[in-house]
Amino acid sequence: QGSDAWREIRRGWPSASRFSDMMAGGDGKTRSKYLRQLAGAQVSGVDKEDFKSAAMERGSIMEPELRSLYAMMTNEKPEPVGFVRRKMKVGYVGASPDSFVGAKKIIEYKSKEPAGLIEVLQAGRIPSEHLPQCQGGMFVSGRDACDLMIGYTGMPPFIRTIRRDSSYCARLEIAIE
Repeated sequence: QGSDAWREIRRGWPSASRFSDMMAGGDGKTRSKYLRQLAGAQVSGVDKEDFKSAAMERGSIMEPELRSLYAMMTNEKPEPVGFVRRKMKVGYVGASPDSFVGAKKIIEYKSKEPAGLIEVLQAGRIPSEHLPQCQGGMFVSGRDACDLMIGYTGMPPFIRTIRRDSSYCARLEIAIE
């Protein structure tokens, strides 16, 4: 992930990290803006300027640490993944899960600053903002489960398994088409 080849293969196609935009309700402004960005990338061959917030940068830095911690805690061997594509009627849709585990599971690693992680741990439930990406990764890859791991250095992580929701994936497919 992050290589020139990775950027090239995903350019101009809907991707799981933005499926929340595809599923956005309301008057459609968020969805329309995303579709214009995709069209612009397909026509021009250039993605919009890459924006990386401090949280996104922290996530990139912490991902190897979270992958190692996941392996230690679960006795599983997570394998890093590049870009996975699925052929649709109108072209391709893709996802970049953070890891594959075996033949049936993906993993998404998220870092949260300590106060945010404590809030997630106290709530004990999956933050809804991660569901479109996790369900989308399963939809694209054909896998049945996603382990969502949220962590921060030196703190206990939050790990929950999300099962593929066929109803959600059907709505996602309609939104993409």
